[in-house]
Amino acid sequence: MNYWIFVHKGEKVDAAKTFRNIVNLGNWVFMVTKPIKNKIMSLRKDDIIVFYLGGNNCKYFAGETKLVTNAERPTRESIGDPVDYKSDYMVSFDVITEWDRKRTDLTNRDIRDKLNFIKNKDNWGMTFGQSIIRITERDYNDIKKLING
Repeated sequence: MNYWIFVHKGEKVDAAKTFRNIVNLGNWVFMVTKPIKNKIMSLRKDDIIVFYLGGNNCKYFAGETKLVTNAERPTRESIGDPVDYKSDYMVSFDVITEWDRKRTDLTNRDIRDKLNFIKNKDNWGMTFGQSIIRITERDYNDIKKLING
C-alpha cells in the first residue's frame, strides 16, 4: 500500500466547490505529463489518498479515501479544469472522509512545521506544484495527527 496526496486547485473557480463534485462522482482524473506519469501508473487499489485543496480561498487538506481501482482509462472528463484539458487516466475511490479545514490550513505556520514532507516551510506552496505527490506512511500519520488533535 502506498500513500499519496492528490492536489486540486481548480481553474478560475473555487477548488472547494469543484471538489464537492469530485466527491459525488467518486473518481479522480489525470492528464498524463512526464513529471507525473510514473506516479499515476504506480497508483494501486487500496492505496490511501489525502486530498489537498489549493488555489483561491483554499490551502488545506480536505479529507482522505482509499482507492478501489488501479489507474485506468477515464469514463468522464475532469471537473474545474480548462476546457482543453484531456483526461488520460482515472482512479475510483471509496467514500471520502472529509476533515475540518481549520485543523489542516497550511497558511498556519505551526501546522506546516509539523509536516516533514514540506521541506521549505516559507515557500511551502512549491510542495503542491504537481497534481499527485507520493508521501510516506509517517507523513500520512503526521497529517492524521493534525486531524485527530
